[in-house]
Amino acid sequence: FIRKSHLEDLNNHLIAAIEQIIKSALEITVRSESGMINILVDDIIYIERQGRTVSIQIENEEHKVYQSVIDFESDLEGKKFIKINEGCIVNFKYISYIKDNSIVLKNGESLSISRRRKKETIEKFKLYMR
Repeated sequence: FIRKSHLEDLNNHLIAAIEQIIKSALEITVRSESGMINILVDDIIYIERQGRTVSIQIENEEHKVYQSVIDFESDLEGKKFIKINEGCIVNFKYISYIKDNSIVLKNGESLSISRRRKKETIEKFKLYMR
C-alpha cells in the first residue's frame, strides 16, 4: 500500500534501486590476495586459471583470486566474453584479431584457443565486430 502523498518517495527509492542494479551488473566483487575488491567488468581483459588460483588481467594490473573460472563464466554470461579454452575467458573488447589457433589481444599478447572452441569463438567474434 502506497499513499498518494508519498509517491515522490517511491520515485526516489526506485531510482536508487535501479542505479544499484545497474552498478552491480557492471562490477564484480572478488576475494583476492589483498582482500575483497570490486572490478569493473568492462575493464577485464581476460580471466585465466593459473594452478589453484585465477588471474584477472586488467590494463597494467593482475589480480589473483580464489574462485574458479566456472564461477566467472556464469557471472559474465551475456556480457561480451567468450571462453576460448577450459581455463580462459576473454573480453571481446580487447581482441585485436584471431590467427590460426590463437587470439591476439590489442596489447599484443597471444592466447591459445582450444580446437573444440575455435569455431564458436570465430563466429561470436564476427558477430561482435558487426
